[in-house]
Amino acid sequence: MVKRRNQPGPELIKGHSSALMQIVYSILIIMVLDFLTGFILIKDNYNTFRTPHYYYHHGLKANQDTWAAWGSSLYPFRTNSLGMVDSADYKVNLRGNKNRLLILGDSHSEGVGVPYSATFSGILSRNLHDRTEVLNASCISYSPKIEYLKAKFLLGKGLKVDHIFVLIDISDMQNELVYEHFNPKKRSRIREAFYSGKNFLRKHSSVVYLLSSIAEKRQTNKFLKRQNSSMSRKYQAPRQMPLDCMPPFSVILMIKYYCPTRSFTASENGITTTGLKNLPMQALKWVRIIS
Repeated sequence: MVKRRNQPGPELIKGHSSALMQIVYSILIIMVLDFLTGFILIKDNYNTFRTPHYYYHHGLKANQDTWAAWGSSLYPFRTNSLGMVDSADYKVNLRGNKNRLLILGDSHSEGVGVPYSATFSGILSRNLHDRTEVLNASCISYSPKIEYLKAKFLLGKGLKVDHIFVLIDISDMQNELVYEHFNPKKRSRIREAFYSGKNFLRKHSSVVYLLSSIAEKRQTNKFLKRQNSSMSRKYQAPRQMPLDCMPPFSVILMIKYYCPTRSFTASENGITTTGLKNLPMQALKWVRIIS
């Protein structure tokens, strides 16, 4: 005679279901309290439009229309659909129908501290809008390595450009050493969804916000420590910039040196000097270089 295995009774099944429902309700209550606390405690620090990136280390969030801070000054800050600082939040046509100029640089090129209309890319866009579209993919603390990865990422998305202006300065050597061991990760929808979810939770969840703030503080201290240690190291430029995987376009390196009274711009077209206070005149010289 074959014995039947003991089957769970209705009371046991009901007890398991009740315990499971209690766990679900507890999680929902914790999440609600977490988001309510985040709504009360998380304030806009005028820096939430910046985000880490798996391929080019860090950048700007897409489709932002907010305010940024530089010291005690506030200024309007907008990005387009590709996460580039721009005059408005709009969708960029990847192919375009004009001659297209892509600008890559650090905080000077991003235009930290001033509205987009007062930056040199904004002035160029205003003066060249009839025949040239100006896109500014610059971001604070960029270096040639990160700028190369940013350009490669954008071109991989199908962005058509005719000219790329890469603006480098003396601080880039230091930043290159900081990013020396950064390796881009492969693009995937799962990874992009993870970063989007992480940004959402950081903005709304008090727990994620607290943990992210601690992690970012540690990363900032680590970044500054690397910068300080890189001051005593010798910088060796790479032998060859691997541009062979990109479609043909012109790449112009604009080397800018800043001092309190003058700005020197060197390029293949020669060297020009303008006063830093006379920004429109400086922009007009850029127009003559690229037109």
